[in-house]
Amino acid sequence: MAKAKSKAAVPPVIYPDACVYVDLLTKRTVLHPDTLQPRWQSAKALFDAVDDGRVVLATSSLIDAEVCCFSHIRDGGDDINDKLRGWFDSSDTRYAEVDRLLVRDAIRISTAIARQFPQAKQPNP
Repeated sequence: MAKAKSKAAVPPVIYPDACVYVDLLTKRTVLHPDTLQPRWQSAKALFDAVDDGRVVLATSSLIDAEVCCFSHIRDGGDDINDKLRGWFDSSDTRYAEVDRLLVRDAIRISTAIARQFPQAKQPNP
């Protein structure tokens, strides 16, 4: 009688929106509607799962550009930049690419909005 092969669990692939990165990296304290915890803690739980290999991170150049347009992120120093690059540049991260012209337009639009409306640079605490 042949033994059945056990299949290793395949971790789910998660594509977080830019706001999830921003929530964590800016320590946003607004309560998450599902967990009733500060949003940064919910985001941390997700990225802890990514770091532990319990989930696979999916992203795109568009998310990278969106996240890096926030002044708190862009000017946040090496610690923040190292975390982002660790997630975005990991060989385990899956990229779902979008048209690069769209990404370039998104960066241009975001920069124009940030210049015209300085209060839009910062997420709500």
